[in-house]
Amino acid sequence: MKQLLFDETLPRYKGNLHTHTNRSDGVKTPDEAIFAYRKAGYDFLAITDHRLYSPGCELDGFTLLGGTELDCNDFSTRRAWHIIGIGIKEPVSIVDGTPPDGLVQKIHSAGGLAVLGHPAWSLLSPQDLLSLPGCFATELYSGISEAYGGRGDSSILCDIAAA
Repeated sequence: MKQLLFDETLPRYKGNLHTHTNRSDGVKTPDEAIFAYRKAGYDFLAITDHRLYSPGCELDGFTLLGGTELDCNDFSTRRAWHIIGIGIKEPVSIVDGTPPDGLVQKIHSAGGLAVLGHPAWSLLSPQDLLSLPGCFATELYSGISEAYGGRGDSSILCDIAAA
C-alpha cells in the first residue's frame, strides 16, 4: 500500500510568511507587495517588517496574516535572533536587550505563532535552535539571506538540530 506524506484530498495553499516592504528593508510598498503576491497566485501573505505591526485581513479570497519580525543581537558572539510573528492580532513592542525567549513570549501574548527566521544567516548553531522553546517553526530558506550573505539555506542546521 502506498503511503502518502500529505492527504491528497485536502486543498493546497501557496503563501509567504516572511515578507518585508519599504516600511523596513524591502522595496515595494505594502499594497504593491500584496498585489504582486495575489497576481502570482498566492493564497496568503504575512508582511513582517522589522519591529512594525502589519494587521491581518481577508481580501476577496486572499488572506493577509498579521505579522512582524522582532530581533535581538549578541554582538560579542556575532549571533542574531530574528523571530517572526505570524498571525499576531496587535502591535508588539520590545526594548533593546529583550532576550530571544522574551521575543517569543511577546509574539504569543499578541496571539501569534513564533517562527525562527534565517538561522544560518544569523550564525546560530543547532544548540541555539534547541535552546529556544516556543517556536512553531524555523525558516529553512531565505532568498535574501542567500543573495546578500551566501547563507540562505538553513536546512542542514535544522536537520542537525532535529537529529
